[in-house]
Amino acid sequence: MRFLPRGSVVCFAVTNRTLPLEMRLTPDLDWIPIEYAVKPDESSDWRGFEPSTADPEIRAQIKAREDIRRKIEVPALVERAVAFGRLHGVDAVFAVLEGQTMIRMALPVAEGLGAPLYSLIWDPLSWWLLANKVDPENSRIALAQFDETVRRSRACAVASWVMAEEYQSRYQVRCVPLVQAQPADVAQLPDPALRTSTDLVLGMAGQFYAASEWENLVEALDAVGWTIAGRQVRVLVLGRSRPVREVSSERLDFRGWKEQAEAVRILSEEADILYCPYPFAPELEEVARYSFPSKLTLYFAAGRPVIFHGPDYSSPARYLGRFEAAMLCVDPGGAAVVDAMARCAGDPDLYRLLAHRAQERFVAHFTNERICSSFYEFLGFSNAPSALAALTPAPAYDAAGKDRVVMPQTSGPDEGPVGPADAQRAQAEEERLAALRARDAGLLHVAELENALEASRLRAVHEQRTAAELRSERDQLAVRLALALDRMRSTAATRDHFGRHIVALEQLLAETREREQLLAASAIAPEAETAPERSEAHGREQALLERVGELEAAIEAERSEAHGREQALLERVGELEAAIEAERSEAHGREQALLERVGCLKSAMAEGGVQTAALVAENTRLVDTLAAAVERETSHLERISRLESNSLPQFKEYEKQIARLIVTEERLQIELGSARQQLAVARTSVAELEGEVAGLTELLRAPAA
Repeated sequence: MRFLPRGSVVCFAVTNRTLPLEMRLTPDLDWIPIEYAVKPDESSDWRGFEPSTADPEIRAQIKAREDIRRKIEVPALVERAVAFGRLHGVDAVFAVLEGQTMIRMALPVAEGLGAPLYSLIWDPLSWWLLANKVDPENSRIALAQFDETVRRSRACAVASWVMAEEYQSRYQVRCVPLVQAQPADVAQLPDPALRTSTDLVLGMAGQFYAASEWENLVEALDAVGWTIAGRQVRVLVLGRSRPVREVSSERLDFRGWKEQAEAVRILSEEADILYCPYPFAPELEEVARYSFPSKLTLYFAAGRPVIFHGPDYSSPARYLGRFEAAMLCVDPGGAAVVDAMARCAGDPDLYRLLAHRAQERFVAHFTNERICSSFYEFLGFSNAPSALAALTPAPAYDAAGKDRVVMPQTSGPDEGPVGPADAQRAQAEEERLAALRARDAGLLHVAELENALEASRLRAVHEQRTAAELRSERDQLAVRLALALDRMRSTAATRDHFGRHIVALEQLLAETREREQLLAASAIAPEAETAPERSEAHGREQALLERVGELEAAIEAERSEAHGREQALLERVGELEAAIEAERSEAHGREQALLERVGCLKSAMAEGGVQTAALVAENTRLVDTLAAAVERETSHLERISRLESNSLPQFKEYEKQIARLIVTEERLQIELGSARQQLAVARTSVAELEGEVAGLTELLRAPAA
């Protein structure tokens, strides 16, 4: 957004619920109007259940939650975003297609505003759906929405040159690579040689999403005793999380997360070789093929040789191979990485060349100036710098679809294109890099002057904003003070309300004492003079006594009402306890009934097993009978063949016997078929009983859970 003019951007931010809702932009972007909304939870790993292995009821609940997000929550967000866009007169929509929510929102928001859609894609959606365990049906819907959104976008900014080529062909939409970049002044120019003669430090920054590749490397280092070319190997790690497989602290230096510029400085000053693993896993093939790791930008800025450990079809492998900018290890095992480290440590010319190549790649493709050119090209401005086209890598495939990437050899320092021993070629590379640095020096100086002017302006704006914030804080404190005073007054009023009876009684006591004094004085005065006064005092006394009675009655009534409320609450508590006890008793009864049902089913299963055994025995007996009948028939046939020439009556008799035997055999075959049918029915009954027992067992477990 820093590439665009002030006043040309408004933001509707859909943020994760784990982040603060009202995040603050940096001071140089505080001119952007922004509205925040909470993103629905996109993970389907519900209550710790794995959707692919959960039972059907859990899977149905997971799918229902995703359906609610898709049909109810997202349309509400779309409505808010469209209203926000209309308020600010938006005429183009820029959306990051990362996750189901943004994919579901992007196209409806653009259509609701009647504006073209510009999409940014960092990773293939398949990786996101796999990581968040989205159910198959909603995954298919999300993938279809993703395809439609990309196809109907005005242009797409993508994570790599390979992704740009593939998506442009697949979706027939203009695609521009937009790889993460850094300011040019963060680049380091360390001495292109190993730092010490005793240690070999392997640096790594970012996430450990290629966990198995890291484990393979650790196993290979264990096999060589963590010693390469006579040097002790240590690993320097920068990132939010430690490696998946722990290594002793003597060999692993974990620094945690660092700012980008500081991370570049640490890698340049304290590491010798930088390691970039990438996943070989089949389920992550699409991610490896099209995404591009942001850590390579930091590595190139650090100016140290890079070892890439990933599949040869991956996007970074194609880029690095195209420019011969790293050692490529395209075997999942860690032995190739150890061999590459040994080559870098043992060949100073190779080390120097790889360090220069890293610095050259950073200047060519990964500075903010380059990303600015790409961004304006993505927006379709005709005055976008044309220098990017000359620096853009050649396509990964030729017109015939064959691979054009030339992979560096790893057999020896003098045999491959990565490490030639040709001194003239190395000198030419150094001169070319020096020319690039000289060319950019003037641009960097102008940029520094512009940055200094902008910094002065920002300081003035910051001071004005600070004064405004102080005034705002003063007003807020005044409001809070007024609220506190109101609460104090309310508390005092409440205290006075509950103390009225005490004050009234104190007044009554004072009046009573005054009356007693008056009565005592009137006893001394003459009878004629004191009679009226005594009558008046008696009246006042009666009035006071009536007032005391009224106050006591009011207090008693309030005490009676409070006692009634207390009794009502106690009765309600008793009712709730009785209801809970009744429900517990009912649940216990259901549990006992289920246990009895399971016992009956087990008995039925045992009985069914006995019947099955009897049927099997009967089947065996019938088979034996049939075998005996067949044997007898065979014997009779032999006898017929011997006696056939003797006499016709005997032959006819034998024919009758054969007919009877045939009838007997057919009857036995029928009985055998019937027995087999009974056996199949019995097995089906047993399977149904086993299924019912399993279901009841799950029901018994459910109340316990």
